[in-house]
Amino acid sequence: MKKFSLTNITASDRKAYPYYTDKSIQGILLIASLSKTAVLKAMRGRNNIYFKGILEAMGQGTNPNWITSECADRAFREDWIDEYPNDVYWPRVRYLHS
Repeated sequence: MKKFSLTNITASDRKAYPYYTDKSIQGILLIASLSKTAVLKAMRGRNNIYFKGILEAMGQGTNPNWITSECADRAFREDWIDEYPNDVYWPRVRYLHS
């Protein structure tokens, strides 16, 4: 498992994400700091070192689907995947994780 750590939140982070919890902001910042390889692997499966590392860093009670969704959303925004993740990718995600 990869070891990741959460960063401290700044006032500008809170301003950028006013409706998010502190833990969610930390998760978004963590995923934003990861490499393309890490994000794509975490997005595609729960049994890899990247997904498990993010889940451990986020802590108990984190919804694994949130991690998958945030990774897929970043991959789409960065143009690493060419299909909108919530419309096209999610049926595949449910299949992969069942």
